[in-house]
Amino acid sequence: MIQHERAHHVLLFSTAQVCGGGEVYVEKVATGLHDRFRMSVLANQRVLDRIQVPVDKYRLSGFPRKIEQNIRGGYRLKELYYCLRHGADSILSQPDVDLVHFQNYDAYLLKFVVKRLRRQGIPSVITIHTEFDPERVASKRPRPNDVLEQLSAIICVCNATKENVAKLGVSPEKCHVIYNGVDIRRYVPSTTPGEFVTWIGRVDERDKNAMLFVHIAELAQRRNLEMRFRIVGDGPLLPSLLTYAERKQIRNLEFLGWQSDMPRIYSEARVVCLTSTSEGLPLVAAEAMSSGVPVVATNVGGIRELIVDDSVGSVVGRTDAADFLQEIYSLFVDDRRYSAVRRGARVRVENMFSLDRMLHQVAGLYDELLP
Repeated sequence: MIQHERAHHVLLFSTAQVCGGGEVYVEKVATGLHDRFRMSVLANQRVLDRIQVPVDKYRLSGFPRKIEQNIRGGYRLKELYYCLRHGADSILSQPDVDLVHFQNYDAYLLKFVVKRLRRQGIPSVITIHTEFDPERVASKRPRPNDVLEQLSAIICVCNATKENVAKLGVSPEKCHVIYNGVDIRRYVPSTTPGEFVTWIGRVDERDKNAMLFVHIAELAQRRNLEMRFRIVGDGPLLPSLLTYAERKQIRNLEFLGWQSDMPRIYSEARVVCLTSTSEGLPLVAAEAMSSGVPVVATNVGGIRELIVDDSVGSVVGRTDAADFLQEIYSLFVDDRRYSAVRRGARVRVENMFSLDRMLHQVAGLYDELLP
């Protein structure tokens, strides 16, 4: 371990208002590296509450949705909001901040803050947790490549994410692939499999596609299959899912909301289902596999880097409820295959996706960038 005369001060910066995989990443980095660097965290209260080690904490307030939806043209109002409401301006002006690590791509925020950091000679890093949709970003201003090129380094959570970022025109040399890491000592296989088909994630209208999981549960009920389904997580789309499930009388599906005891959730799961239309390297999938829970997922992002073949999980080519249900059902009825996948998934994560490996690589990148 490299020792510093004065522990370098790293600020972890997350603007997300719902606690998802990226925010769990903040907790892991802050917790895992606090004895090597002086860590500060600017994030929402739920993320701050998860961090139990001594770090400086700054609470982030959300940008009002009504205001955001009604801003047209310039980003100066949003810049001003971040400076005054979030306190980012005063935090970043502290003389002892040595490096800032962003966790969310917010073009307006990054354009403003990174410009200040460059003037002060402070290196900046961002972790890209998902893919950019080329059609969605084509008309965006400022352009993602113009914003990302201003950062000192970009952490991509898988090779697929690095390729996606490179297609935007960002220099490949700036991108570093560091796989999402799982605490394999915390997420361990239970002695007996659970009973629930489980979906875990941020319930929003964009990439996670939670409604598809509701349709899978609905189809299983229609076919009289003895399966129980769970959605774990919260977000703006949750009320509409609840309304739909109630209207359709989907009785085999329960909603747990946000949960903090994830090892228990995995121990009660028989299969974890990822229905995303866009991903980086999903932490939920890696945690489930470490817990010995087979994963059935769409073929997006870095899924194929995690689930390399059928011996460690299942990849569905289309976002179709019938295809998903067929793969899930095959794991329910084939005990021999199920047991083999449980073992294979655990070994895969132990070898390639451990938290210790991730933290070692993140710390190494910090050391490269720090003076």
